[in-house]
Amino acid sequence: MKTLRRLLIDSSVFSLLVAQYGLSQAIGGHLNSTTAFLILSPPVVWIVSATVVASMRAFAEMRLLQTRRSLMRSAVEWIALFSAANIFTCWLDTVIHPGEIFLTVFGFNVLVVFVPTLIVSTIGYCVTSSAVSQRRS
Repeated sequence: MKTLRRLLIDSSVFSLLVAQYGLSQAIGGHLNSTTAFLILSPPVVWIVSATVVASMRAFAEMRLLQTRRSLMRSAVEWIALFSAANIFTCWLDTVIHPGEIFLTVFGFNVLVVFVPTLIVSTIGYCVTSSAVSQRRS
């Protein structure tokens, strides 16, 4: 039963990360002001949304699964899940924009979006996971 719950949580997280990409693609071309561009720029949106999703996953993992796994193992799972979603969105970007090449999209994404988002969201995941586990104790 726990495996099914974990699969449901992880597939929901993956779907949320991909949906966030779709949302940023939908509103990205309609930014008229400089302030809106700065607030809704892809790195800012990815960092905020991925950190929220990471915190939601940590909370769901601790509350619904009630696991006593190491924080390091859970963080590695988050990193793998986030990396898979990032690679998928890079591929999706090449499908939506046929003129772009996967390696170019991925290379740009790694430097500008992926690394900062991974660091901040993993910290958010670890903080939320620790806070929820301390409350449970």
